[in-house]
Amino acid sequence: MKTIAVIPARGGSKGVPRKNILEVAGIPLLAYSILAAQNSNYVERVIVTTDDDEIGLISKEYGAEVIMRPAELSDDTIMPDASIVHVLETLAEQGYIPDCIVFLQPTSPIRYKDDIDNALDIFFNNEVDTVFSGVDIHPFFWRKNGDTLLPVNFNPKARKGRQELDQEIIENGSIYISKASNYIKYKDRFGEKVMPYLMSNHTLFEIDEKSDFLLVESLMISMLKQGDNIVRMERE
Repeated sequence: MKTIAVIPARGGSKGVPRKNILEVAGIPLLAYSILAAQNSNYVERVIVTTDDDEIGLISKEYGAEVIMRPAELSDDTIMPDASIVHVLETLAEQGYIPDCIVFLQPTSPIRYKDDIDNALDIFFNNEVDTVFSGVDIHPFFWRKNGDTLLPVNFNPKARKGRQELDQEIIENGSIYISKASNYIKYKDRFGEKVMPYLMSNHTLFEIDEKSDFLLVESLMISMLKQGDNIVRMERE
């Protein structure tokens, strides 16, 4: 099965300008996703889709291919799925038709070295359209209802222990694996049959604000010192 990794990286981030190429522990944020994809035994091509020349150059420095996307696919209101559809259309024009897409978000850089391949094993060994990475949580959810709040998944008058609640899985934004046909048919990463790949709680940290850079950098350095097998902060 032809498997490629696609990493969308716009140049026009509003929350943190140029965040995809700001350094985290010595290398650009984007590079962590490139290195993670290169570490996979299944991924045969690593492609960055961008509208930005500097991001394109840095991506190539770290060994990724680059497909420049049109401006209309780079607005912050456009979901990254549209840029992946554009990648597939571009590859088709070149005569290359992948079967499986590993979509990696640069803003979720904390991945263990075997996370992508473990998620791909779930995808390959089950009849599913999509596998996404997430974290198993047991929260007490409340939903706003006008001027009050209503419990979503528990009865406050018969409150259970947190571990007794039904399993809830929250996306961590790190890995989305889909049949290429999902993007062609639905223009979306999710097909009809979906399974999760569960990751550690600390992988929920995403970089969206300036303060997130220091937090994630500190966490990654601490994990490496403890010997955790995360994607390293330099080329291997």
